Amino acid sequence: MIYQLTPALLDAMVLAVIEREDAYGYLIAQRLKIIANQKESSLYPVLKRLQQSGLLSAYDREYQGRNRRYYKITESGRAQLEFYRREWSLFKSAADEILGQSRSGNMVSNREQIQNQEQIQNQEQIQNQEQIQNGNSIPNRNPVSGGGEEHEQK
Repeated sequence: MIYQLTPALLDAMVLAVIEREDAYGYLIAQRLKIIANQKESSLYPVLKRLQQSGLLSAYDREYQGRNRRYYKITESGRAQLEFYRREWSLFKSAADEILGQSRSGNMVSNREQIQNQEQIQNQEQIQNQEQIQNGNSIPNRNPVSGGGEEHEQK
């Protein structure tokens, strides 16, 4: 494919692979080969970052006399993946409309879908503000920043 994976899209793909089942690096790389020529060695920094962000956990399991590191998605990782899926849906709808894949009747529903997603995001922002006011920090779910870090909004 000629389209390249952005860091946020790669994070989303890795989380989606691991959501289906706990997986080790080589298996994840093989699954990602369908859409990207991602080398296994370049995947490990991504896995480590996702783990440090609390989106994945890791454990070792013996396989043919050696330890194999498996990755498992956390609840924070599931929430981040849902955020990525909503963002992807919005992006795909807008791209389909621009590229002419949507019929005129679907364009209205795509716009409605975008408006609905924006309303959901606004509700999430309100909930996050309430958590902050109650003294709780919230996970950063912004794919641009890599996501997962704890931060406080002002």
